[in-house]
Amino acid sequence: MSNNYKLSDYLLDVIKHMGANDIFGVPGDYNLQFLDHITHRDDLTWKGNANELNASYMADGYAREKGFATFVTTFGVGELSAINGLSGSIAEHVPVLEIVGAPTNEVQNNGSLVHHTFGDHDFSRFEKAHRQLGIKSARLNKDDAINQINEIAQYIYESKKPAYLILPTNLVEMEVNPSLKNDIADLFVEAKRNSVNSFKQIKEAINHSQSPVIIMGHEVDRFNVFDDIKSFSDKNNIPVLDLGLGKGNIDESFKNFVGTYNGEISDESINKYVENSDNVILIGAKLTDSVTGGFTQQFAENNTIIINYDGANLYGKQVAEDYDFKDVMNSLADTNLDLSLPSLDLKNNDLSINP
Repeated sequence: MSNNYKLSDYLLDVIKHMGANDIFGVPGDYNLQFLDHITHRDDLTWKGNANELNASYMADGYAREKGFATFVTTFGVGELSAINGLSGSIAEHVPVLEIVGAPTNEVQNNGSLVHHTFGDHDFSRFEKAHRQLGIKSARLNKDDAINQINEIAQYIYESKKPAYLILPTNLVEMEVNPSLKNDIADLFVEAKRNSVNSFKQIKEAINHSQSPVIIMGHEVDRFNVFDDIKSFSDKNNIPVLDLGLGKGNIDESFKNFVGTYNGEISDESINKYVENSDNVILIGAKLTDSVTGGFTQQFAENNTIIINYDGANLYGKQVAEDYDFKDVMNSLADTNLDLSLPSLDLKNNDLSINP
């Protein structure tokens, strides 16, 4: 007896739970069955695009605003059209899922000479291209499809990076247990982590400062840690700047926010904060040429604390192995340093302070 709950339904339920109300993409003969599942739902809206590259950029922008996005292409020609946009998403830590409608697993395993291939029996070329770019991928198979979807979803949720899912046409209507839907929320429960040792090292390093400054990058928005930074800055009167990649993601009305830093080409008043700092705290930042005035930043490794998603170091040395980005940021939010720094006076946008 049919239960009418398909693998496609489960995948779309996961997508909906992750926060996407709209799905972008371009119809193609290998994804049409899956698109039927999207358009038949009341809680999701199909947003068709003129081409796959547009779809990938639309998804990138949507994910920056909403926290997650999905777009759908067809195999081969469609995914190759979109790969530039998806590469941009990985470069800037944007959580996007691409779903590729593909020939059946049997066709792929047999190396059949079907359209949208190079006619060389090799169906792995396009997946390899995505993996070469560092994009996590999975080609669904009937024995493990649910676990594969869950793994991809958890990866996007935890890393805020894009991923790529190949959905063969023979699995679109595969029946799955409808009770699986009840377990979707459990996929996205953040594990309780304890970064006691690494946090202690970071706190002690900042406590040795006399004039610290915080510079924020794009990961602050991706991992939603700006409120932690505001609390830490507010408790300890530390000035806060952002980089160009984090521009627009930050509440610039915050009383300790002093401006956007871009190396030596920054405004003179902003440069003062960095020039006079003995401890630059970089949070969620990548120091690319475009956000450092062509690598003209006025700080070096020996006075820089780096706190990023994928690791942290103090003056060039890695912190303890128990490091977790979110846990450290949550701990900083509740931290009162031993510095007793006076409150900032930003009326004249200079370094003067209130007594």
